[in-house]
Amino acid sequence: MQIYVRRNQKRAGPFTLEEINRHLAAGALEATDEAWSEGSPGWKTLVSFPGVILPGGASSTAVPIGIATAEDIIVPNFGGFWLRTAAFVIDTLVIGVGVAAVFFLCAQFAPGMPILRALFLEAICLLYMPLLWASRAQSTLGQRLFGLRVVDDAGGRISAPRAVWRFVALLLSGALAGIGLLMVAFTADKRGLHDRLAGTRVERVAR
Repeated sequence: MQIYVRRNQKRAGPFTLEEINRHLAAGALEATDEAWSEGSPGWKTLVSFPGVILPGGASSTAVPIGIATAEDIIVPNFGGFWLRTAAFVIDTLVIGVGVAAVFFLCAQFAPGMPILRALFLEAICLLYMPLLWASRAQSTLGQRLFGLRVVDDAGGRISAPRAVWRFVALLLSGALAGIGLLMVAFTADKRGLHDRLAGTRVERVAR
Protein backbone atom coordinates (compact mmCIF):
# COMPACT_ATOMS: atom_id res chain seq x y z
CA MET A 1 0.00 0.00 0.00
CA GLN A 2 1.32 3.42 -1.01
CA ILE A 3 0.25 6.26 1.29
CA TYR A 4 0.40 10.01 0.66
CA VAL A 5 0.45 12.44 3.58
CA ARG A 6 -0.86 16.01 3.59
CA ARG A 7 0.16 18.73 6.02
CA ASN A 8 -0.49 22.46 5.61
CA GLN A 9 -1.84 21.75 2.12
CA LYS A 10 1.48 20.16 1.09
CA ARG A 11 1.66 16.53 0.04
CA ALA A 12 4.43 14.08 0.82
CA GLY A 13 4.99 10.57 -0.43
CA PRO A 14 4.20 8.04 -1.49
CA PHE A 15 5.32 6.03 1.55
CA THR A 16 5.04 2.37 2.35
CA LEU A 17 3.35 1.36 5.60
CA GLU A 18 6.74 0.58 7.19
CA GLU A 19 8.06 4.02 6.22
CA ILE A 20 4.97 5.64 7.73
CA ASN A 21 5.55 3.80 11.01
CA ARG A 22 9.23 4.81 11.09
CA HIS A 23 8.37 8.45 10.45
CA LEU A 24 5.74 8.33 13.20
CA ALA A 25 8.20 6.81 15.64
CA ALA A 26 10.79 9.47 14.83
CA GLY A 27 8.30 12.32 15.17
CA ALA A 28 8.52 13.34 11.50
CA LEU A 29 4.83 12.52 11.12
CA GLU A 30 1.91 12.75 13.52
CA ALA A 31 -0.99 10.36 13.91
CA THR A 32 -3.41 13.22 13.18
CA ASP A 33 -1.81 14.08 9.82
CA GLU A 34 -4.15 13.61 6.88
CA ALA A 35 -3.36 10.73 4.53
CA TRP A 36 -4.67 9.11 1.38
CA SER A 37 -4.04 5.88 -0.51
CA GLU A 38 -5.38 4.26 -3.66
CA GLY A 39 -8.94 3.15 -3.02
CA SER A 40 -9.39 5.46 -0.07
CA PRO A 41 -12.69 7.41 -0.26
CA GLY A 42 -10.88 10.60 0.77
CA TRP A 43 -8.28 12.07 3.06
CA LYS A 44 -8.35 10.75 6.62
CA THR A 45 -6.05 10.67 9.62
CA LEU A 46 -3.05 8.36 9.58
CA VAL A 47 -4.19 6.58 12.70
CA SER A 48 -7.28 5.33 10.87
CA PHE A 49 -5.19 3.30 8.40
CA PRO A 50 -4.88 -0.43 9.23
CA GLY A 51 -1.32 -1.32 10.22
CA VAL A 52 -0.31 2.16 11.35
CA ILE A 53 1.51 1.90 14.68
CA LEU A 54 1.45 4.80 17.10
CA PRO A 55 4.72 5.80 18.80
CA GLY A 56 5.37 3.47 21.69
CA GLY A 57 3.61 0.54 20.04
CA ALA A 58 5.32 -2.60 18.81
CA SER A 59 6.95 -2.18 15.42
CA SER A 60 6.41 -4.71 12.65
CA THR A 61 9.82 -4.02 11.08
CA ALA A 62 13.34 -4.75 12.20
CA VAL A 63 14.65 -1.59 10.50
CA PRO A 64 15.85 0.98 13.08
CA ILE A 65 13.11 3.53 13.70
CA GLY A 66 15.37 6.34 14.81
CA ILE A 67 16.69 7.20 11.34
CA ALA A 68 13.69 9.14 10.06
CA THR A 69 13.62 12.89 10.53
CA ALA A 70 11.41 15.67 9.24
CA GLU A 71 14.05 16.45 6.62
CA ASP A 72 13.64 12.97 5.16
CA ILE A 73 10.17 13.78 3.90
CA ILE A 74 10.23 15.00 0.33
CA VAL A 75 7.15 16.98 -0.61
CA PRO A 76 6.44 16.64 -4.33
CA ASN A 77 4.51 19.44 -6.00
CA PHE A 78 2.41 17.67 -8.60
CA GLY A 79 1.78 19.26 -11.98
CA GLY A 80 -1.90 20.10 -12.28
CA PHE A 81 -4.30 19.48 -15.15
CA TRP A 82 -4.30 22.97 -16.66
CA LEU A 83 -0.52 23.39 -16.56
CA ARG A 84 -0.05 20.03 -18.22
CA THR A 85 -2.69 20.87 -20.82
CA ALA A 86 -0.97 24.17 -21.65
CA ALA A 87 2.37 22.37 -21.96
CA PHE A 88 0.82 19.78 -24.27
CA VAL A 89 -0.65 22.49 -26.52
CA ILE A 90 2.77 24.12 -26.84
CA ASP A 91 4.40 20.77 -27.60
CA THR A 92 1.78 20.13 -30.29
CA LEU A 93 2.65 23.48 -31.86
CA VAL A 94 6.37 22.69 -31.67
CA ILE A 95 5.83 19.34 -33.38
CA GLY A 96 3.63 20.99 -36.01
CA VAL A 97 6.24 23.62 -36.82
CA GLY A 98 8.98 21.00 -36.93
CA VAL A 99 6.99 18.73 -39.23
CA ALA A 100 6.13 21.65 -41.54
CA ALA A 101 9.79 22.68 -41.73
CA VAL A 102 10.97 19.15 -42.52
CA PHE A 103 8.20 18.69 -45.07
CA PHE A 104 9.20 21.91 -46.83
CA LEU A 105 12.91 21.02 -46.89
CA CYS A 106 12.23 17.50 -48.13
CA ALA A 107 9.94 18.81 -50.84
CA GLN A 108 12.69 21.17 -51.98
CA PHE A 109 15.69 18.84 -51.84
CA ALA A 110 14.19 15.32 -52.04
CA PRO A 111 10.93 15.61 -53.99
CA GLY A 112 11.19 12.07 -55.31
CA MET A 113 11.35 10.30 -51.93
CA PRO A 114 7.79 10.46 -50.49
CA ILE A 115 8.09 7.23 -48.48
CA LEU A 116 11.32 8.31 -46.79
CA ARG A 117 9.82 11.72 -46.10
CA ALA A 118 6.73 10.18 -44.54
CA LEU A 119 8.79 7.87 -42.33
CA PHE A 120 10.97 10.76 -41.18
CA LEU A 121 7.95 12.85 -40.25
CA GLU A 122 6.43 9.93 -38.32
CA ALA A 123 9.70 9.51 -36.41
CA ILE A 124 9.63 13.18 -35.37
CA CYS A 125 6.09 12.86 -34.03
CA LEU A 126 6.63 9.56 -32.23
CA LEU A 127 10.06 10.22 -30.69
CA TYR A 128 9.80 13.88 -29.67
CA MET A 129 8.15 13.30 -26.30
CA PRO A 130 9.77 9.98 -25.26
CA LEU A 131 13.30 11.17 -26.04
CA LEU A 132 12.87 14.38 -24.07
CA TRP A 133 11.18 12.63 -21.11
CA ALA A 134 14.15 10.27 -20.86
CA SER A 135 16.70 13.06 -21.29
CA ARG A 136 18.49 14.90 -18.49
CA ALA A 137 15.87 17.64 -18.71
CA GLN A 138 13.13 15.04 -18.05
CA SER A 139 10.66 17.26 -19.88
CA THR A 140 9.49 18.39 -23.28
CA LEU A 141 9.90 22.01 -24.38
CA GLY A 142 6.35 22.81 -23.31
CA GLN A 143 6.78 21.16 -19.93
CA ARG A 144 10.07 22.94 -19.37
CA LEU A 145 8.38 26.28 -20.04
CA PHE A 146 5.96 25.63 -17.18
CA GLY A 147 8.53 24.08 -14.82
CA LEU A 148 7.28 20.50 -15.16
CA ARG A 149 9.21 17.24 -15.37
CA VAL A 150 8.36 13.57 -15.73
CA VAL A 151 9.71 11.28 -13.01
CA ASP A 152 9.23 7.70 -11.87
CA ASP A 153 7.52 6.67 -8.63
CA ALA A 154 10.76 7.26 -6.72
CA GLY A 155 11.17 10.74 -8.17
CA GLY A 156 14.02 9.75 -10.49
CA ARG A 157 14.71 9.97 -14.21
CA ILE A 158 12.78 7.50 -16.36
CA SER A 159 14.41 5.15 -18.86
CA ALA A 160 13.91 5.35 -22.62
CA PRO A 161 11.77 2.16 -22.75
CA ARG A 162 9.53 3.52 -19.98
CA ALA A 163 9.27 6.84 -21.82
CA VAL A 164 8.15 5.05 -24.99
CA TRP A 165 5.63 3.01 -23.00
CA ARG A 166 4.33 6.21 -21.37
CA PHE A 167 3.78 7.72 -24.81
CA VAL A 168 1.87 4.64 -25.97
CA ALA A 169 -0.20 4.79 -22.77
CA LEU A 170 -0.79 8.51 -23.42
CA LEU A 171 -2.31 7.66 -26.79
CA LEU A 172 -4.47 5.06 -25.05
CA SER A 173 -5.58 7.64 -22.46
CA GLY A 174 -6.70 9.95 -25.23
CA ALA A 175 -8.39 7.16 -27.19
CA LEU A 176 -10.65 6.29 -24.24
CA ALA A 177 -12.76 9.42 -24.85
CA GLY A 178 -10.09 11.40 -22.99
CA ILE A 179 -11.06 9.83 -19.67
CA GLY A 180 -7.50 8.71 -18.98
CA LEU A 181 -6.33 12.31 -19.39
CA LEU A 182 -9.11 13.78 -17.26
CA MET A 183 -7.98 11.58 -14.37
CA VAL A 184 -5.23 14.16 -13.81
CA ALA A 185 -7.84 16.70 -12.71
CA PHE A 186 -9.63 14.38 -10.28
CA THR A 187 -6.90 12.38 -8.53
CA ALA A 188 -4.95 13.49 -5.47
CA ASP A 189 -1.56 12.73 -7.03
CA LYS A 190 -2.53 14.29 -10.40
CA ARG A 191 -1.79 11.12 -12.35
CA GLY A 192 -3.53 10.18 -15.57
CA LEU A 193 -4.11 6.64 -16.78
CA HIS A 194 -0.83 6.79 -18.73
CA ASP A 195 1.06 7.79 -15.57
CA ARG A 196 -0.38 4.87 -13.63
CA LEU A 197 0.35 2.39 -16.42
CA ALA A 198 3.92 3.63 -16.86
CA GLY A 199 4.68 4.19 -13.16
CA THR A 200 5.37 7.90 -13.64
CA ARG A 201 4.16 11.25 -12.37
CA VAL A 202 4.62 14.89 -13.35
CA GLU A 203 6.12 17.27 -10.81
CA ARG A 204 6.60 21.01 -10.72
CA VAL A 205 10.24 21.98 -10.35
CA ALA A 206 11.08 24.58 -7.71
CA ARG A 207 12.45 27.75 -9.29
